[in-house]
Amino acid sequence: MRFVAAICSLLVLTACANTAQVSTKLVGIDGLEISKTSDGANILESYTVSSDINEKADLPFCIASNLKNESVFVKGSATGHVGAYSGRYYQTESARTVGGGEVISYSSKDGDKVVATGTTQYNASMIVVRSVKFQLVATKQNGSVKLVFSPIEQAQLDTGVVENRGYFKVGAWDGAHPDKAVEAIQAEAQKIVKCLQE
Repeated sequence: MRFVAAICSLLVLTACANTAQVSTKLVGIDGLEISKTSDGANILESYTVSSDINEKADLPFCIASNLKNESVFVKGSATGHVGAYSGRYYQTESARTVGGGEVISYSSKDGDKVVATGTTQYNASMIVVRSVKFQLVATKQNGSVKLVFSPIEQAQLDTGVVENRGYFKVGAWDGAHPDKAVEAIQAEAQKIVKCLQE
């Protein structure tokens, strides 16, 4: 029994220690900022892209036509019960819709500053799909654009037998798949920049 307790304690300590580590897959990604939470876990704070663009490009149009802010349906099973007569275990599945809304929440009169919210998705594995939600602050000036994605959050669409709490900050450790979240955001940034360069 003590052996089992020792193994469980070791697993918990290993899991906690892993949240303090930063995935090696994030090394060398320009524009990525990582911060620590109050409990010491590393999270993705922001991702920034700067690029030269066509000076006459329409920033609000390029953002609105390339970003989506779709609501996502998340589900998971947090509780269960044993049937009084059958003796079978029944899981109670909870499901809800989170996020969604307008893409652009602010645009300056000259269209050179835009605040927007967007969502995208990635596959963490063959059966795990995650939605990534971000706020984008875009600034256009003198033939260049700066896109700052922050905060960056993700939600797993189906957590199985665990309660699904919706969106949360993206951890910077390997198990949180931060590299895939960044790749998903990079794809969104590339679409906007391509539009601005036309």
